[in-house]
Amino acid sequence: FGVVTNWDGQWYQFIAEHGYPGYLQVDQFGHVEMNSWAFFPIFPLTAGLIMKLTGLPFTLVAPLLSTAIGFVAMHMLFKLVDQAVGRWEAIVAVVATCFFIASPAFSASYTESTALLGVVTVLWLLRKRHYWWVALALLVLSLSRNVVIAMVPVIIAHGVVRWRQGDEGDRPVRLRVGLGVLAAYAGALTWLWPTIVTIATDTPNAYHDTMLAWNIETKVKLYL
Repeated sequence: FGVVTNWDGQWYQFIAEHGYPGYLQVDQFGHVEMNSWAFFPIFPLTAGLIMKLTGLPFTLVAPLLSTAIGFVAMHMLFKLVDQAVGRWEAIVAVVATCFFIASPAFSASYTESTALLGVVTVLWLLRKRHYWWVALALLVLSLSRNVVIAMVPVIIAHGVVRWRQGDEGDRPVRLRVGLGVLAAYAGALTWLWPTIVTIATDTPNAYHDTMLAWNIETKVKLYL
């Protein structure tokens, strides 16, 4: 199990065992160094809670947790595709995902399986039109991995499809406004974790400066 807790898994282990630091460490030039605030909290904090309850080490808990979450994600993916397209297509989708070249990450101490479960759950709830539950699932997804912004065009597309099919119910204006608010909410959640990091460390642009330590630019550029 030690192999699947290397690389970024070591950061998740630190979070699970010690939580997040209250400040950002800087180098001699004043640049923020690599730190655990770069990593989203749902997976490592859940692993940490299980470790406290069971007394088991991170090297055992994290990959087993990731695998279990991945299993649930595959179940949800099967249900989603089965209901939307058909049984054969659902089987193909699950098998292709499970045997994709990057699929071992779903059993590693990373957030891939957690994020996949979040995305599939949002899509499934959206298809079921449980919009309040969609809002909750988006919140969890925003604290799992930095992918919640991708749900904005999905929600808009969902609204457009209902409009084109004449399937907006008795209050079409209310539905359109509601889906517009839901899409805006999904977009705003992109800044939830960066805002938490700034407040927790009392440092402006804390998340952005942290990501720069990995040479990752987080600003959204609207120009070339």
